Amino acid sequence: GVIGRVRARSAAPGGLRLIDGRLEDRGGERRLRFGLADAVAGLTARLADGSAVLEVEIAWPADGGSGAEAVLSVADDFAALAAAADRLAEAALAGASDALGEAPFRRVALLRPLFADLGMAPVAWCCLEADGLPPPRRAGEP
Repeated sequence: GVIGRVRARSAAPGGLRLIDGRLEDRGGERRLRFGLADAVAGLTARLADGSAVLEVEIAWPADGGSGAEAVLSVADDFAALAAAADRLAEAALAGASDALGEAPFRRVALLRPLFADLGMAPVAWCCLEADGLPPPRRAGEP
């Protein structure tokens, strides 16, 4: 058979593509296993709650009999980021952070504490922090 299309409500606009497909014969049963990725970006497919789709497995009788089973394996690998975002919100409510305050959105103010909480390496933020920029000048001034 052929799988012509896979749809998911949480999929990116470009849809999903099958990756690493393999068909196995086990006794009187056939199993098709494959992963799913965003068709445009190639990133791991995710459910609406952020969980990563690890693998899809479809099993059916090799003799063509009726009955099939599909199993979707997922990982809640988004939980660490959700917990870090909750801690950032708690810090904002306690007055320890202004990252979520009533000011214009500042990417650095949000991402720096999230990256630190997640144990990610510090990033050079270039032009996003004012303390690294020269003082303002009027046009035509030296």
